[in-house]
Amino acid sequence: METSPISASTFKKRIDLLDGWRTLAVLCMVVWHLLYDLRQQGIGGIVPTLYPWRLIRCAAVHSFLFLAGLSCSLSKNNRRRGGKLCLCAMAVSVVMAAIGEPVLFGILHLMALCTLLWSWREPRGSVWLGLGCLALFAVLYPWLPDVRVSFDGLFWLGLRSESFYSADYYPLLPWGLLFFAGAFLGEKLCPHLGRRTLPAWFTWPGRHALLLYALHQPVLLALIRLYQNMG
Repeated sequence: METSPISASTFKKRIDLLDGWRTLAVLCMVVWHLLYDLRQQGIGGIVPTLYPWRLIRCAAVHSFLFLAGLSCSLSKNNRRRGGKLCLCAMAVSVVMAAIGEPVLFGILHLMALCTLLWSWREPRGSVWLGLGCLALFAVLYPWLPDVRVSFDGLFWLGLRSESFYSADYYPLLPWGLLFFAGAFLGEKLCPHLGRRTLPAWFTWPGRHALLLYALHQPVLLALIRLYQNMG
């Protein structure tokens, strides 16, 4: 089943509220990575501690995953969308491995897997299943990331050994539950969100979030290197 249950007229325009929300998530992502990169590059004096800023990272990650699931109900072809995310995830892995920071299952890998799993059956939306996913995420989130096993064969699921390392790591459990919460709720929520309520300059980053995700880190590192050279 290639087409989502929402009528074809839904695809004529994007939903500005979702793009605006995604824009805020992009902004949080850029701010977090800028602060992180400053400390990693030895300019930590500018950022005394990252702890209070972790809320920005959480806002970005939670938003991106929930919105990615929500978008399943708006996509004409989730299988193609999942394939595109797979290619982007593989590109990230190759680049990060080249600089010595392997990404074995980052947020793009998770989005790709979840999108392809959803496209396999394209289930109907359900408020109760969406809320159930959110509840299960709330239960698993506090303790599952600390669980360790003696092998890494299920790292994609959320079970990893003490020696496992991935510079960006968002396994299916518990993080995929945020995606599926959005996917189940999308069919019910999206028709009520309205359109063209935000200015185009504000929604533009949200419409191009994947491109900005791919480009923002090289740009930030280049700017930091320029700052270091000027100093």
